[in-house]
Amino acid sequence: MASVAELKKSFSAEIDKVENREDLEKLRVKYLGREKGILTAVLRSLGGMALAKRKELGPQAQELKREVEKLLSNRMAMVRNSFQGFS
Repeated sequence: MASVAELKKSFSAEIDKVENREDLEKLRVKYLGREKGILTAVLRSLGGMALAKRKELGPQAQELKREVEKLLSNRMAMVRNSFQGFS
């Protein structure tokens, strides 16, 4: 499993390349999808970890989730605005 820092770096690189709604949705599902989302899997795995490890990784993973959600929302606004300019 990738570390939270690696996931953050990977997500940041990927979101910078998103230019349309379809790609943005694919990225959202890749990281936050209910069944196969990378970050979702990390959060689910916390329950099976030792308490000390869970206390370390839990807050980091939750913070990354909030950051991913915020960046996805911001990128969606940018994508919408860029399409409105063409109408």
